[in-house]
Amino acid sequence: MVAVLSIVFFIYVTSTVPPEDIEHKITNLGIESAGHYYRWEELFEFWFEGRWGQEMIVIRPLAGSLITILLGETKKEKVRELIASHIPFREEPQKSWVDNAATWLTEKIPLDKPS
Repeated sequence: MVAVLSIVFFIYVTSTVPPEDIEHKITNLGIESAGHYYRWEELFEFWFEGRWGQEMIVIRPLAGSLITILLGETKKEKVRELIASHIPFREEPQKSWVDNAATWLTEKIPLDKPS
């Protein structure tokens, strides 16, 4: 029961706190995001997701947690072209049991405010 409450709290916090303005850079060596540099050799694959009215890119590193970057006004096609020259693009990411549990939980406990 504690694990479920922890997940609910995490989802609630991440859905209610607005994102900060963070600068991201794509270079020939990797991606710089929020002051952390990810080399291409450390990254496995990427895909796009839309959530809460925001378009975002999700990058799966070889180890560690997913890297999520909000695109804002940046053109999705341009970002895809730049990153796909270094790591594979996936239309649909492979889902883990944690992904499936999070999806199930957000369907059962909607946190979006009705418009």
